[in-house]
Amino acid sequence: MNSNVQIKQIAVYHPEKILDNEYYYEHYKKQGKDVKKLFEDVYGRDKRYVINENAEKKENTLTMQIEAAKRVLKKACLQGEDIDMIVSASQIPEHVVPACAVIIHREIEGKMDSICYDFNANCISMVLALENVYRYMDNNPKVNRVLLVGGEYTTQVHNPMNEYGYGLFGDAACAIILEKTDRKCGLADCDFFINDKYYDKMIFPHCGMSKIYESTKEAILSTMEPVSCDLDEVERKLKGILRRSNLEVQDVKMFCFSQYLIRNIQTLKEDLGIKDEQCIYVGDEYGYTGVSSPFLVLDRAVEKGIVKRGDYVAFWTIGAGMQHICMLIQY
Repeated sequence: MNSNVQIKQIAVYHPEKILDNEYYYEHYKKQGKDVKKLFEDVYGRDKRYVINENAEKKENTLTMQIEAAKRVLKKACLQGEDIDMIVSASQIPEHVVPACAVIIHREIEGKMDSICYDFNANCISMVLALENVYRYMDNNPKVNRVLLVGGEYTTQVHNPMNEYGYGLFGDAACAIILEKTDRKCGLADCDFFINDKYYDKMIFPHCGMSKIYESTKEAILSTMEPVSCDLDEVERKLKGILRRSNLEVQDVKMFCFSQYLIRNIQTLKEDLGIKDEQCIYVGDEYGYTGVSSPFLVLDRAVEKGIVKRGDYVAFWTIGAGMQHICMLIQY
C-alpha cells in the first residue's frame, strides 16, 4: 500500500536544561546504588534535555507540543488555516479535557472546519497515530494536510528512587506535517503485536485515577520494572514487512528505532545486518523521550541529508503493556 501522502516537514523542540549522567550517578550514590553500567551499557545515556522545574515560566507537555507545531509550520511555510486535521499524541497529556489538539488549534490559529483529537497508545502513540493518519487521509477527500504532534513531559512521572525510570527519560516534542501529493510515497506496510503479561510493569498513575485525589505523590508516581522486549518477535515482524514489500535490509535508508535502550538497538542491528549509517542513535543526546523517540532519529536523518524523497524508512517502537509497532514508509 502507498497512500500518496508525504511527510512534508518535520521539526523538534526540547527544553534548554541539560542533565548529564554524573547528576544521576551522584543521586543514586546517595541511595547506595552504582548505576554507571546500567546507564551507559544498557540505556546508552550520556545527556538528556529536561524541563526546568524551577523556571519562572515552567514548561509542560502541551507547551512543548505547541512550540514544535509552530516550528514545523514555519519550516513548511504554512499557516494554521492550511491544516485540515490536528492530532496530539501523548501518554502524559497536560489536559484530558479539552483535547490538547484543540488548544494547539487555538495557538496556531487553525480554521473552524477542521478535525482535532488526542491519541494515546503509550510510547507507540506517535508512530501508531501516523499509521492511522495515513489511512484516514487516503479515505477522506476533505483532509489534505494534517499536523501530527507528539511529545511529553516524561521526567515528571518517575519515582526518584527507581533507577529503571528516573534518569532513563528526557523531555521533547516533535511535529510533522503530512500532505497529499501525486508522487509515490507514504505508508508501505505496518504490523503489530502485544505481550500483555507485562501489563503491570509500568503503571501511571500508580494509584489509579479514581484514587488520585486521596493519594500521596509517591503513590501517584510511575512504577517501572525491567522487562523482556521480545526482540525475536520484533525481528520477525520487520522481516515480514520487508518481504511483503520485496525489499532487503540494505534497501532501507534509515531504521528509526525506539531510543529506549541502546542494547535493543545493538541486538537488532547485529541480528538483521543493519549498518551503522542506516540506524542513527540519538538517545545519548535526548535520553528516551517516549512517543517522539523514533521521530528524533528521522529528524536527524533528514537534517543531515541522509533520508531523501523516495527513500524507504522503517520504524519500530515499544510501549508499556507491552505494545509493539513496526512500520515501513516511503519518504
